[in-house]
Amino acid sequence: MMNTTGKNAAIVGIGLLGSSLGMALKNSGYLRSGWTRRPAVTQWALEHDVIDRGYSTPEEVFSEADILILCVPIPQIIEYAERYSRFMKPGAILTDIGSVKTVIEEAAVSAHARYVGGHPMAGTEKTGPENGFPTLYANADVFIVPPAHAEEEDVMEVERLWRSIGTKTTRIDAAAHDDLVAHTSHLTHIVASALTLSTLDVEAESKKQLDADTETLLTIGRKKLCQFSVLKFQQMDGLNTALPIGHRKIPAVRTLTSESVAVLMPFRVQEIMDAGGIYCGENAISHNLIMCNKEKLLNPNSFLLGVPGSGKSFNAKMQIVFLALATQDDILICDPEREYASLVEAMGGEVVRIAAGSRDHINAMDMVDGYGDGGDPVIEKSQFILSLFEQLDKKGINAKERSIIDRCVGEVYEEYQHGGAVPTLRVLREKFLEQEEPEAQDLALVSELFTNGSLDAFAHESNVDVNNRIMVYDILDLGKQLKTMGLLVITDAMLNRVTENWKQGKRTHIFLDEFHVVFENEYSGAFFNSAWRRFRKRNAFPTAITQNVEYLLDSVLASTMISNSEYIVMLNQAEPDRAKLATLLNISTEQMGYITNADAGCGLVKYGSSLVPFVNRFPTNTRLYKLMTTKPGEDSINRGRM
Repeated sequence: MMNTTGKNAAIVGIGLLGSSLGMALKNSGYLRSGWTRRPAVTQWALEHDVIDRGYSTPEEVFSEADILILCVPIPQIIEYAERYSRFMKPGAILTDIGSVKTVIEEAAVSAHARYVGGHPMAGTEKTGPENGFPTLYANADVFIVPPAHAEEEDVMEVERLWRSIGTKTTRIDAAAHDDLVAHTSHLTHIVASALTLSTLDVEAESKKQLDADTETLLTIGRKKLCQFSVLKFQQMDGLNTALPIGHRKIPAVRTLTSESVAVLMPFRVQEIMDAGGIYCGENAISHNLIMCNKEKLLNPNSFLLGVPGSGKSFNAKMQIVFLALATQDDILICDPEREYASLVEAMGGEVVRIAAGSRDHINAMDMVDGYGDGGDPVIEKSQFILSLFEQLDKKGINAKERSIIDRCVGEVYEEYQHGGAVPTLRVLREKFLEQEEPEAQDLALVSELFTNGSLDAFAHESNVDVNNRIMVYDILDLGKQLKTMGLLVITDAMLNRVTENWKQGKRTHIFLDEFHVVFENEYSGAFFNSAWRRFRKRNAFPTAITQNVEYLLDSVLASTMISNSEYIVMLNQAEPDRAKLATLLNISTEQMGYITNADAGCGLVKYGSSLVPFVNRFPTNTRLYKLMTTKPGEDSINRGRM
């Protein structure tokens, strides 16, 4: 972006208001920079063109800004003004978006900052940078609140910044601003009994002393973000209102901003009610619906964790139903335990049953145009084939065997491009037999059972119809020897489908049950980690489901995937798992109670930066419940498929 003003407009705090300001300033001529306490949010802002430059410390952003806008809650505005103003270069201007000005102005002036207050009358019920949008401030009124001795050029510079994004500015002093805002709200004000009693009961030798005591109380209130009023000629009514006799004699209605309300009545409830979201449960505290739209998160990666019987598959099926009803997105499911087939068939989906000797085949060496992370697709496919061969022998494969596999995979695909056979594991085995090295003959022997023998489910050309928007890959009958290999092949097949959908502008939702098995060795874990990244980049929303949480958290790759995911549903957890999750996700002791001995379907959901307890008591007298449940005694529909 061309920086025509030569000014570095630095945003501290990239939440809803900060990110919207950054977006709005894109074509204003300012260099947009920013800092927030969470480095991941700063990186997100850079990637989404919210800012042009990010800083890693508050000292950096304060020292390089020409005009610095504090877009954080009022207590932090005061803290940052007092602590970091000394780092600002000569001539740099400090401003903010706080809704109470007097106490902020006192802090900034005391810190010797060149301060000009601001208060845009804009916002939504949402929070977080992902909910910001560039027109939030369009045509909004903005109060410009300069201290008494502010430089005119500083005031004009702050006005210029706000007007550059289409707002209307009005100058006002701090006391008048706070009084005006205080009289234009709808929240009931609790009469400050301390002030009323002081007027009546504090002994003073003179009217002057009484006024001084009153001003002291008013000053204390302002510092605590509470605005008091003096009850002139209403002392008796004020006293009767303050007494615990249940009579309200003062019908005053006054403003409290959300920050001020929190001082008297701390908020305990976080709500998730995204526009366009789907139902994900009921808030355990407020009993409001939880409506989640993963599109609004920094990334849509999801985990569903819980002990057996906690309701994992039921929760996943509920998400599948609502996605199928509310969207036109494709839904792909890897089903190791045949838990999803009945539901998907009832919704008109397709079930592909993969087993040794079955008629349905998926070619492990299928590769669509655009396969991989953007590099050489044959190299990417070679890494996948290496992960498969790691599953064939418990001893793994050595360096020579890896080299042979890599070479032969490349030759098979090169021959195909020149009219050769369609690449399959059978064709690859034949290529091994053509090699001179004894290790190649060993690889051919090891792979014989899985290419020409009884476990050849993935050695043929694909013959299944994958065009249905809801697909289940049923791998229950693969048996223990092939199940991990099956999960890898199905994941790779899903990557092909995701790539095709991505090229058509279509979103795909992925559900992978028992996914922990892929982390049993290095290559399969690395492949799955790579697939997880590619899903996100290609507009796919993956959900991994497992009961083996401790096993996952012992894997560096898997624990990193969990900590970097924005949507995590935690149902009832075993004690060792709870402790590790609490450390990894910063879960408090109180919040841990929601995943300790929890009822089935109840737990805690991490949604972006929010942690919300939920319950989900689905009506049991419905056809949908019978299709979704796996509870013993209630799962006759699913048992009938075994």
